[in-house]
Amino acid sequence: MLLAFTDAERARHFAVAQGMIEADDNLSAIALTPEEVVNSADAYVEAGIDGLMFDPHISGYFIPSAQLPVVHQAVKADPDSETPQG
Repeated sequence: MLLAFTDAERARHFAVAQGMIEADDNLSAIALTPEEVVNSADAYVEAGIDGLMFDPHISGYFIPSAQLPVVHQAVKADPDSETPQG
């Protein structure tokens, strides 16, 4: 499982709450755009990462790695034409 955060402050909050860093420490993290995350889906699957959990301390939304491209296309689809926007 890969933990993902929707913004830097949520990542910081999680790291402090888990005792990974002190409140005044700098947080070293990797930032990716949604497209970069989706484009990495095959690499996640090949690495044995079953899925991503977003903001685990808030919502815990989970998506299987292999479903990232499918969901991304559905979110980008024009509901009237059922054709992906882009």
